[in-house]
Amino acid sequence: GNILMQPQPYPPEGPVTINGTTFELTPGAVANDKFTANLVPSEGDNGNLRKLQDLQTGKLLNEGESTILDLYHNLNTNMGLKSSTANRLSDIATLEKQSAQERIASISGVNLDEEAANMMKFQQAYMASSRIMQAANDTFNTILALR
Repeated sequence: GNILMQPQPYPPEGPVTINGTTFELTPGAVANDKFTANLVPSEGDNGNLRKLQDLQTGKLLNEGESTILDLYHNLNTNMGLKSSTANRLSDIATLEKQSAQERIASISGVNLDEEAANMMKFQQAYMASSRIMQAANDTFNTILALR
C-alpha cells in the first residue's frame, strides 16, 4: 500500500530499481498500469522454490565440484558396476566349485552316475534273490505239509 516511487513516463528507459530490487518492464504493460510488489520476504514468496532449484544445479558437494544430480548419477553408476562385478564373481565361484568337485571325483575314482547305476543293479539282484528265497521257503513248507 505504500507508494515507493512517483509516476514515471512509460515505457521506462531501462530497468527500474526500488529498494535494491530491479524490475524490467516488457512490452505488454500499458501506460497508467499500476504494479504492486511485496519486497519483504515472507510466507508465499518463491524463495524456497528458488533455493530448491539452486540445490539441483548448485555445485555444493565434493568441495564445490559436484551437484546433487552428479552424485546421484555417480551412485547409480557405482552400484551398477558393483552389481555386475558381484555377478561375475559369483559365476566364477560356481565354476571353480564345479571344477573342484570334478577334480575330487577324478582323484577318488568315484563317479556318482556309475555308483547310482551300480546301486540300481544291486537292488534288482537283491530283489531277485529275495524272490528265490521266498520260492524255496514256499517249496519247503509244501514238502513239510505233504507228510
